[in-house]
Formats: sequence, C-alpha cells, structure tokens
Amino acid sequence: MLSHVHGISRLRAAAIGDALVERHLVVEENGAYRCAHPVIGRVMVDELGKSRRREVHRGLAMAMELVGVDHADSMDPGEIARHAEQAGERAMAYRVAMQAVESCERRFAFDDALGWLDFAAAVASTSTEADAVNRATAKLLEISDRREPPPARVAVAPLDVSAR
Repeated sequence: MLSHVHGISRLRAAAIGDALVERHLVVEENGAYRCAHPVIGRVMVDELGKSRRREVHRGLAMAMELVGVDHADSMDPGEIARHAEQAGERAMAYRVAMQAVESCERRFAFDDALGWLDFAAAVASTSTEADAVNRATAKLLEISDRREPPPARVAVAPLDVSAR
C-alpha cells in the first residue's frame, strides 16, 4: 500500500518501513506496518498540511480499494469509506459506505449497517443517492424486525466530584 500511495517501488517502500522499525517508530505485524504508539501517529498526521493530508487520505483510499480487489475477504470497506470522505472524495465514500452496509447485512450486524447508512446519507451528493439510503434503511429495519432505528449513542461526560 505504501508503494501505491507514494508512487515508489515495493522494495523501496519495504526498505523505508524497515528503517522506521529500526527507529522504533513503527512495528511490523503480519507483513504490514503500523505506528508503534498512537501519539506517534497523531504527531505524524498533525505535521501534515491540510492539502497533503487530503492527498494522503485519497491515496490510501484508492490503494486500499485497489489492493482489496485481490484480497476481498480482508478488505474493510468502512476504512476505505472513511479515508475517501477525509479526502473529499464524496462519490467514492458513498459507494464504499454502501458496500460496508451490504457487508454488515451479510454478518447480521444491523446496528453497524445503520451506522454506515448514516455515513452514506451524510456524503450523498444527489437525491437519487439519498433515496437509495432511505430505501436501504427501510429494508434494513424490516429485516431486522425493528420499527424504529436504535437510539443514538450519546457519550456522557463523567461526573466531576472533586469540587464537592
């Protein structure tokens, strides 16, 4: 994926990845690299300018989709949709979010599917896409034997008792 995103050879991408492993900035797991610590990842993302960040997200979404064609069983359409949305690629984000809905339906993960339908509705660009989301939502509620969507999950701030 690194070679696709940065337009370099796979061998060069692996060499760069290995150099980052030696510096303990990333770790290699199952043939893939990830940041060694979430703070390192956050610092790296924060250092990117807005334009560069959008292009990195765009490259990641496109590379993940390209790689996913050969590895459909391990492809996560939700992750691709999030990167596409961050890149400003609304059409791609919508298309892949709808794939995530179908994937969730196959696993009977109806709450997750409803979440992806909300995401798809947020990135829908046309009334046709919005109508498709509405039809998919109605169908999902019917097959999951619900009359209403589940209540929204609201994060509640912990009560501060230190001032008492």
